[in-house]
Amino acid sequence: MRIRIISLYFLENQAELPEHFQLYLNSCGYNKEFEWLFITNARETYQVPDNVEILHWEFSDLQRYVQKQFDFSISLKNAYKLCDYKVLYGYLFSEYLNGYDFWGYCDCTDVIWGTLSHFITEERLKNYDKIYWKGHLTLYRNEEKFNRCFMEYEKEGVSYCDIISSEDYFAPDETGFLNVSDAWAERGYSVYLAEEEIADVSPLFFDFRKAHHIVNGRNRAEKDCHRIFLWESGKLYSYSLLENRIRQEEIAYVHFQKRKMDVQIKNLKECEKFFIVPNRFCTKGELTKTWIRQASRRKIFYGKYFELRWKNLKGRIYRMMKNKSKLF
Repeated sequence: MRIRIISLYFLENQAELPEHFQLYLNSCGYNKEFEWLFITNARETYQVPDNVEILHWEFSDLQRYVQKQFDFSISLKNAYKLCDYKVLYGYLFSEYLNGYDFWGYCDCTDVIWGTLSHFITEERLKNYDKIYWKGHLTLYRNEEKFNRCFMEYEKEGVSYCDIISSEDYFAPDETGFLNVSDAWAERGYSVYLAEEEIADVSPLFFDFRKAHHIVNGRNRAEKDCHRIFLWESGKLYSYSLLENRIRQEEIAYVHFQKRKMDVQIKNLKECEKFFIVPNRFCTKGELTKTWIRQASRRKIFYGKYFELRWKNLKGRIYRMMKNKSKLF
């Protein structure tokens, strides 16, 4: 089956893609059964594998392209708002999806892929119409009824039109009030979840702790387990300490959101093996209990925790005040 994954990333104020973006491209290149379409205004030079197509657009080009596909005024003032459009990519970019059996969306600057075909198998693609459910990777069968599923879903009088015409953020790709998972469930469409196959790392801790989704829409992180990752020739492994023993698991991908990662690799384009630890990519390391424990040590005071908690609190206050103003 042919699968194309779409990723949009636009830089502001002369920012640059992170140095480790080449490692991301390398991990794409090892997944020959998948293809990526990357739309960006970045102009840096990278070694791009054959299964990745890069379209260089300015953000204004994208704004015009998206607006032309709707007969009402949309809101797309900044790149962050694109998160609210992800679930519509099958409709928006249909001209780039002709001949593909599945399409999807993904993140690109905070993800490293493993061997996806070990998890997204031909059998699962035949039996399920949606693979995974989070914004960092979700696949959909490329048929009109699935591409328009979210566009035909409403909840308490709210529809996708309200989302993309508002300047607020709704997270319909994950756990927002109006989200594609609920739309999918309402129609009874099939979905393959298997969250244990991925490593979605919590940004609230310095050390790597998987974040687990729970029913009320909140995430909780696993307890400290001294976890690191190893990427080697296309395969991705998680190593953690369990009862003082090293546990190895092959995983589909790791998502290390909202953290600064240093790069301690000399030749990124030809790197065939590297470790991913909480603050860096490196080639020097040992798969021993001592090194894993040292490389993944926790921090008692982690500034990012307070930064994210404060940002979340401000967001809640803003939404509360906005809802209150509607009453008067």
